[in-house]
Amino acid sequence: MPNAHLHDLRHFGGTLAATSGATTRELQGRLGHATVRAAMIYQHRSDERDRELADRMGDSLTAGIRHEASDDLTANLMLTAGNSKARRLAIRDFGQTRNDGRDWSAEAVFNWSPDGPLSLVAGASHTHAELKQFINLQLLSGSIGRFRDWQDGTGLFADATYKLSPKVTMSAGVRYQRDRQKREGALTATSFVVPIDFLGVFEAWLPKVTLSYDLTPDFRIGAMAQKAYNPGGTTIRVDTLQPDEFKAERLWDYELFARGKFAGGRGSAAVNVFYYDIRDAQRAQDIFVTTPSGRTAGFANLFNVPKARSYGAEAELSWRVTDSFSTRLAIGLLDTKIVRTEGESAVFDGNQFDRSPHFTGAAAADWRATDKLRLSAQLRHHSPYFSDPQNRPAFRIDSGTNVDARFEYAVGRLSIFGQVRNVFDRLNMLSVSSPLSAEAEDPRTFALGIEGRF
Repeated sequence: MPNAHLHDLRHFGGTLAATSGATTRELQGRLGHATVRAAMIYQHRSDERDRELADRMGDSLTAGIRHEASDDLTANLMLTAGNSKARRLAIRDFGQTRNDGRDWSAEAVFNWSPDGPLSLVAGASHTHAELKQFINLQLLSGSIGRFRDWQDGTGLFADATYKLSPKVTMSAGVRYQRDRQKREGALTATSFVVPIDFLGVFEAWLPKVTLSYDLTPDFRIGAMAQKAYNPGGTTIRVDTLQPDEFKAERLWDYELFARGKFAGGRGSAAVNVFYYDIRDAQRAQDIFVTTPSGRTAGFANLFNVPKARSYGAEAELSWRVTDSFSTRLAIGLLDTKIVRTEGESAVFDGNQFDRSPHFTGAAAADWRATDKLRLSAQLRHHSPYFSDPQNRPAFRIDSGTNVDARFEYAVGRLSIFGQVRNVFDRLNMLSVSSPLSAEAEDPRTFALGIEGRF
């Protein structure tokens, strides 16, 4: 059973629906649309989505090499490669897709840690991803879409850590990131063709500085400032049948933090206070198109707002009550606002981010009842939030609470496990996209499995 962590809370809005969320905890890996996933953003999302099925299969390979050049210097190389095939089964001629993807990545990291106050980490990384997509929209516009996407990302990074005194540590680093995105293809019908031939190159220098102070060997406070960015891209607006580009977004993240252990290491606590200053924030808005048959189909329109901000606090407490029983509690507070707008985004001026609750909380417990039996449970809660960027009252989501549970029983080299999601079968809404279309968390579901170790 996964426990709740600080970044889970700040990402709760994004986790709700895997679209634009509240804010970004893992700044380099922001949930959003500025990757090859942008190729799929215009796919139809109708009131039939709960009946859609998807088949997926894929293969992946990972290899790692570690070399100790000396007592002070180590080098690590990580290589990954994979491919995937996905098929989306929807109403005939109304959003069926086939997607074939390939990707590989390589990262080399050098770690120099001599005796003394200074240590260095430096490295380079490169990722490559390709996506070939077919989408059938004949019922909507009589069109068939065929697209190919390529994305390459190259990063160079270095970070130095220096102990100014036995209690004060400072680290400073920078990352240079360059992303190249290419998309070509067309949405084709008997009466029109909407071609796409997009090539975008996005670059950014991303500095980071951290200063920390050890009040005691088990308690540390500090401050951090870092810059992050998310590359732009392109998609098709189905209502206008025109390519629609969106710009890269950039943000500065300012944080104060405290970390500590107590009770001989049986307990730990962490607190973060953060502020994000976001420029050209990438947002998504639902748009709806009526098909010739009278059906209403929903799509996503991506756009930028010149300036936005978010701030909040997170706290996490872990406690190992006994050697076999542990608990975890986490809460998050969040406030978001679109500060400045222009053009088509003017209607969102002063609004909150959609899918961004002001309060989120989680509690988890894990009990190893015997050497073979392990039981765990997790409770999650969020306060009300708006599911649309216009912040319309009719699209406001009420607060929700959910409970999951899991057991695991070891039999020799095998583990039998089972889990129940949404134990009390609560109807918790995630989003409302129209008066007739909404998305809810899954009802109570059961799963059983066997895992073998050899």
